[in-house]
Amino acid sequence: MVIITIGEMVVAPFQQSLVANFAPEDMRGRYMAVSGLTWSIAFTIGPYFAGLILDGPNPNLLWMLSD
Repeated sequence: MVIITIGEMVVAPFQQSLVANFAPEDMRGRYMAVSGLTWSIAFTIGPYFAGLILDGPNPNLLWMLSD
């Protein structure tokens, strides 16, 4: 968990600055909101679908797909 947390701390500032640089100045807020929304959606549905795969006939498929 420590490694994952450090990874998030390293990636988050670069991701936010990248989104801000790509966005036109008058739409920067929308770009940042959509960027945050995509992360939230992934954190919401990811565990559900991972659980479905783990409960399926081939649980090793989850690890093959996450590579």
